[in-house]
Amino acid sequence: MTFRQFAIRNIKGNWVQYSAYFLSSVFSVMVFYMYMAFILHPEIMKTSTLAPANIISSLMIMCNVIIAIFSFFFILYSNSAFLKKRKKEFGLYTLFGMTGWQIRKMVFLENMVISLAAIGTGLGLGTLFSKLFFMVLSQFLKLDKPIVFYWPYRAMLLSAVFFLGPVYDPHDLFAVSD
Repeated sequence: MTFRQFAIRNIKGNWVQYSAYFLSSVFSVMVFYMYMAFILHPEIMKTSTLAPANIISSLMIMCNVIIAIFSFFFILYSNSAFLKKRKKEFGLYTLFGMTGWQIRKMVFLENMVISLAAIGTGLGLGTLFSKLFFMVLSQFLKLDKPIVFYWPYRAMLLSAVFFLGPVYDPHDLFAVSD
């Protein structure tokens, strides 16, 4: 069994604990992406002279910053809480001969798999629900025609890069080996 297979087997075995982390990450990615898709939408960018669209765009940027800060700390907190729950498991791995570096590598691989799955799912759901989001915002802005569906690759890229950042908290991982 390779290290990667071992990490995937751990994810399957701890799926109940990982599911809350996964679903909350999916929701965070989805909301962040929908806001970014609105902010980077060409119709919104070119109608910046329209006062309600400009105000709404500014509010969306502020909300997106708040979502980003909350998501960052939430992911770090949930990850550290999950690692604390698994402290006995890590002790067993140490008894079986795993080094602290190997445990950190395993946890990193597990978090990377969960994060990639959450980012992919969140971007997919965000793309599906973005048209509905645009229609609601069109009604809110009282526009003559609804904002057309737009698939902004930049919003996807920014969302993926942002949510890949807090994959693990090195401080907590080093505490595992102590």
